[in-house]
Amino acid sequence: MNFKVNRNHRCPCDSGIKYKKCCYQSISSVDFDLSSFEEDRLNQADYQDGREILCDVLLEELQNFYYQLEEFKNNSNELPADFFTRLHEFNEKHPKHPIPLNYLYNGYILIGDHIKANSYMLEMYQKFPLYFFGRFIYASICLYNKEHEKAFEILGKYDSLKDLYPERKKFHVSEGYTFHEFLVKYHAKMKNRVLAERHYNCLVQLASSYPTHDSTQIIKTAREQIEWITFAAAFQVIQNMFTEKQV
Repeated sequence: MNFKVNRNHRCPCDSGIKYKKCCYQSISSVDFDLSSFEEDRLNQADYQDGREILCDVLLEELQNFYYQLEEFKNNSNELPADFFTRLHEFNEKHPKHPIPLNYLYNGYILIGDHIKANSYMLEMYQKFPLYFFGRFIYASICLYNKEHEKAFEILGKYDSLKDLYPERKKFHVSEGYTFHEFLVKYHAKMKNRVLAERHYNCLVQLASSYPTHDSTQIIKTAREQIEWITFAAAFQVIQNMFTEKQV
């Protein structure tokens, strides 16, 4: 069961220090609205991304696909032999819903078929340009391929989910984690420590109010990405000094 982190709890960043003496000091002045986040499943209409509204039975079927992917990802179970057949059938019956395409992308990534995975990623982004996780996946691939301008246009130029989706009133916490985790990585790549720290602080606030099974690891990775900026800058200084001596 999730619980909120109070000031005397261990900090979500896993430093071993109390929250009030660690990250709380840096986030207390950050303007971050936690009231728009929900832990429970949102109403389908809340996403406002053009998706088909599914009945509870179909939503349960989608949830089972998700659990099977997670078990395979965590090495606790193999994917059922008919997993992709059933998922393809679901996608064909419900072409106006983005999640089957998301699961097809992730399923093929997990088994190492990147060509098929990328084809479903592009289909997902083209058919559902407002679907958040489709945008995230495409932006992440652009960032990996050093297509920084594309990554900026898709997600990097936004400061908050409300900035990205001004008409939406509610967001799931998974969207919050994914959004700010991406922006820490993006701004670290751009060597902008100020903005990377800002989104890191948003992650810490999310973790303090909505801790998950992997929130500690998410924050630890984000912290390492920010520290990389300092390391890269120091390395550049040393490299420049060495070059000057060579001349």
